[in-house]
Amino acid sequence: RSWRLQMTELENAAASGFHSETWSLPGGQTYRVTGRPHPNGAVAFLFEDITAEISLTRRFRAELEMSHEVMDHLPDAVAIFQASGEFMFSNKAYNALWGVAPDETLGQITFGDAATLWGAQSQISPLWDKARKLMQIGSGQKTLCDTVLLQDGRALCCNFSVLHGGAVMARFSLPETIQATPEMIAIAAG
Repeated sequence: RSWRLQMTELENAAASGFHSETWSLPGGQTYRVTGRPHPNGAVAFLFEDITAEISLTRRFRAELEMSHEVMDHLPDAVAIFQASGEFMFSNKAYNALWGVAPDETLGQITFGDAATLWGAQSQISPLWDKARKLMQIGSGQKTLCDTVLLQDGRALCCNFSVLHGGAVMARFSLPETIQATPEMIAIAAG
């Protein structure tokens, strides 16, 4: 009875214009049902099996979620920037290290903005200008590694890598073995 009522509603919606629904069947198949009005009050229905498309989308989404989860479990702070310089992704360690809220900054921060943030929270270093140059298309350089001192004196290992398509991965780690000595602080300050 409920199926007949649903079909009647589908027919009425299709008769007044283009109508489309997705049906998920108990056996795991998924159909897209499209209804379109035809002359003399007729309605044509198209039933498409979109099971493979839906399965592929679900698999892709699951892989993406797994990748994000893996990145969040890394001890290093990681951020990815598109070739255009637009912020694309960061893990929890990056958000904690730099005080970034990814939901508020996604698509709004550029690599240049991030480099300014990094520079403000560390002692003066030429690394940030070098990193900006790395981000420029055609720079030819593929990686950049250096250590800087944060404002609190902790040493921070910084790695920048150009990825496929011109995207850049910024990776930061606070190694337990590197301790900022008074000499390092004096050199960085001076």
